[in-house]
Amino acid sequence: MRAAPWILFVAASAAAGWLTIQSRDLAQVAGEQEIAARTAAESAAAARRDGERWQRELAAAQQELTGAKQRIAALEQAVQQAMLQAATSAELIAARDRTETALRVARAEEARAIEQPAPEGVRVCLQAIEECLRADGFDGVRFVRARALDAEALRGVELLDVDTERHTSTTWVADRLQLRLDRVTGRLTFAFADGTRLCDGRREPLPPEGLTLDFVPVTGKLWESRLPYLLTASGVYPSDAPIATPGPAPGRLSPNERALWLSRFDRLLEAAGTDPRLRVTGFQGLQDGRFQRARVQGFDGKRLMVLSADCAALAIECDDQAGVVSLLLQDGVLHQKGGESTIPADGHRMLLPKITPANARDTMLGMVVDR
Repeated sequence: MRAAPWILFVAASAAAGWLTIQSRDLAQVAGEQEIAARTAAESAAAARRDGERWQRELAAAQQELTGAKQRIAALEQAVQQAMLQAATSAELIAARDRTETALRVARAEEARAIEQPAPEGVRVCLQAIEECLRADGFDGVRFVRARALDAEALRGVELLDVDTERHTSTTWVADRLQLRLDRVTGRLTFAFADGTRLCDGRREPLPPEGLTLDFVPVTGKLWESRLPYLLTASGVYPSDAPIATPGPAPGRLSPNERALWLSRFDRLLEAAGTDPRLRVTGFQGLQDGRFQRARVQGFDGKRLMVLSADCAALAIECDDQAGVVSLLLQDGVLHQKGGESTIPADGHRMLLPKITPANARDTMLGMVVDR
């Protein structure tokens, strides 16, 4: 039996209404789900942003912690260095106090020693040394004091050596002074040990091996006769060695006369243009136009001595025909870097290239020899 058309219409309308209601409910649910999904996505993005910020903050905090640890380590090191410096400063202060105390004690002992008169034997010894030096033409040496004399040495010595030509002085202070004589060369040596040397305002300690002061030439037999208990002599006298007499030898000059002649040598040799620069540093007398028992030294551009010569006679020699002037050394020994050589009796000549015979005669007041 076929349904009536109106029944079918009603059924279709009911079905359509139900579908409409279901579609509306589904759309509402879908919209709610979309909103929930969007909210969840936004929450997740915010959480990500918070996580990244926390990571940055954590990294910054870790970096600051590392810097703080480094600053703490630097501060600890600075504290340790300060403590070490404080300990070192305390040690230095204590050492300085000990040194100053020792210096005060030493100065007090030295003052007491100076106030006490020297023993008679020491006084006689010093007087004999100075008399022998003056007899040999060395006038600038004076003993300030000496404490004792024992075992062939003077003890606690202070000596002043004045160079009247250069206007300088040297003060020697030594615990021990020994005198040595070379009979062959006529060289007297003062050997200082354990002390100091004050020269041109500079005080220098003596080296462990000591330092020496030489006097050339000297009358060896005179020294041995006056100071047999102090002098240590070696070698054999040449056959023409001077006899032991303190009296004036032929041609002996006064200290003032020697100083005048040495100043003339200085003027002449300063203008001579030699290399090395030559200088006559001493002689004993003047006879027959020749300066007796003389010493010559040579200095380089740095004022270091590069040669020395000790000779029995020295003269300014003029060759008028050739127009040259020479420093003539006779009968001695020449010391150079290469070694030691003998100066023969007939002479060793050192040319003075910038000096003419007329200049030489004028400067030396005619005290020259002809070739």
